[in-house]
Amino acid sequence: FAPIVIILVVGVTALGGTATVVASDASKPGDVLYAVDQSVENVQLALSSPEAQEGLRVKLAGERVKEIRALFQEKGVNPPGLDVALSNLTEQKQKTAQLLLEQKAKGIAIEQKAKELDTQFELKEKELEKIFKEAKAPLKAQKKQLKAQLKKELAAGDTARAEQPRTQIAQIEAQLDALEKKEKEAEKLLQAEEKKLEAELEAQEKAQEEQEEFLEEQQEEEDEAEEQAEEEEEEDDEDEDEEEELEED
Repeated sequence: FAPIVIILVVGVTALGGTATVVASDASKPGDVLYAVDQSVENVQLALSSPEAQEGLRVKLAGERVKEIRALFQEKGVNPPGLDVALSNLTEQKQKTAQLLLEQKAKGIAIEQKAKELDTQFELKEKELEKIFKEAKAPLKAQKKQLKAQLKKELAAGDTARAEQPRTQIAQIEAQLDALEKKEKEAEKLLQAEEKKLEAELEAQEKAQEEQEEFLEEQQEEEDEAEEQAEEEEEEDDEDEDEEEELEED
């Protein structure tokens, strides 16, 4: 996989110059250069050690958050490419969890590292929450104005003119519901990765404890067997001594 990606990036760089790769770094889902940006990131990951990948994936999670902000700012409240950016953000946390579990399976202590990485991802998630809040703010303000207009039209008895703000309010509510749904889905997926990591770490720790208990019990049994063998040997020696004494008498 890595060589193919490297060839792709080198080819793009040769055709379009270094500026192409640099420009791709500011691209978003749906942009022409977004595939180049993703390929460059894959090369960086492929050439990094597991320990370096952890920090790099946190950085890439930050890039995904920036992309989400840019999508809202440039393309409105229902931007194309939002699902891709949210999925890519979740993937960074998922892959980081996998790296930690692989190290844990090798006997490497990861508890402190896991806490630090979790804290960094929490900061990204708070930033994501802030972005959604900012995206919903103008819609809520517009809804408030339309409700005041609707109330005014109804008070004046003009049901025909009241229909327009009522329709617009329904449209805004649908947009708010869609944003809320995407936010909750992203939050749920990110939290699921965290819970999955915690559950697998607990399972590994339990398995390790059970293995240690088994080894301790096995050692105790061996010690008891050895002790019993020594006692039996001593008893045999004592019996031989008694027999020798009787023979001498």
